[in-house]
Amino acid sequence: MEDNELQVLEEKIGQLVRYCEELRAEKRNLIKKNDELSVKVGVLEENLAQIRAERETIRNKVTDLISKIDQLGPVSPEMREVFGGSSLPVS
Repeated sequence: MEDNELQVLEEKIGQLVRYCEELRAEKRNLIKKNDELSVKVGVLEENLAQIRAERETIRNKVTDLISKIDQLGPVSPEMREVFGGSSLPVS
């Protein structure tokens, strides 16, 4: 091999080594970012579970309130005037 060919080969190997170092650094950064995003996903999943539980609690309370209202029976004409509800059932 000539000196010129050896020098070109050394330069290419040097470039390849630098490229591998860049890829390793990028991999470390991506792993770090992935870990950070995994933590955020975990927090969001916990928040979602809490919101769903709250929604279910509210749904149950509304169902109970509707049941209690239904137990009251029809509304008298006098109560209709008080509440201004033309859509309320009359007794």
